[in-house]
Amino acid sequence: LGIRTSPISVPGGVKALAAIPSELPRELEPVKRVIVETLKRYSPRRVVLVGHSECLLYNVIGAWEDKIHEARARQLADLQKARGLIISWFPNTKVDIFYAEREGGRLRFRPIKPEEVKP
Repeated sequence: LGIRTSPISVPGGVKALAAIPSELPRELEPVKRVIVETLKRYSPRRVVLVGHSECLLYNVIGAWEDKIHEARARQLADLQKARGLIISWFPNTKVDIFYAEREGGRLRFRPIKPEEVKP
């Protein structure tokens, strides 16, 4: 992606950010708080949110609800929600969304445009 900084990796972070307070289990509140505090501390000019195929979290949720075929669409919708939330907190921050998929032995990162995400 050409990003020249240390990533802040938070597994499940997009899900925690995208969940409305009544949906977020109490156990995930600390995850959301860490994300918020990290963003406040660094006040980044750019945030890159990355979703990926074969995501264990979204696959388990999809399987649990018997909607595994909706896992990717749900993940993209959550990425878009998280993007909107970060922009509302930091209006001068550019927020990009990428989706990573396996292509042979490599990962391909594809930018996701807002109009690609179905509500």
